[in-house]
Amino acid sequence: MNKLNPKDLHLLIDEPIYVLNDHIHKQEEEIEESKVEEPNVELAKPETTKEIIVITGSSISPEDEEFLFKGLNALDITKDNVSILNSLTPSQDGVQSPHKKEIRFSENSDEQNIYTIIDNSGVSQLQCHTLSNIRSDQDLKVKFWLGLKAMFGK
Repeated sequence: MNKLNPKDLHLLIDEPIYVLNDHIHKQEEEIEESKVEEPNVELAKPETTKEIIVITGSSISPEDEEFLFKGLNALDITKDNVSILNSLTPSQDGVQSPHKKEIRFSENSDEQNIYTIIDNSGVSQLQCHTLSNIRSDQDLKVKFWLGLKAMFGK
């Protein structure tokens, strides 16, 4: 007996015949896979692109950090809005900073500009004494608080 053509199979069987062809299924799967569009993935912003950056010359002690965030929380600013950088490298001129506000704590603060808001290429900067100095001196606390209120318009 010769090999039967699948089209002539109905001659041998009286019941309905369904032909399943693996090749057809593979082609359909390939077509479906090719139609799948890549999802539009939005990358999360790195932490250094938060709106506010706090720059210190050394690491912040837990007491100093608590003091800082008590003042910021009073102005409705949470820890989620703030990046802390332990370096006093100066801003590079001409380079657009991703931050809108900078608070700098330094031992060598410029006395003329201390606790006043300076606009540097669209970035508001507040220069202050170190957090530990501010925390231990009532006059510096008042100046720091007034500087924060001026910076955040409250």
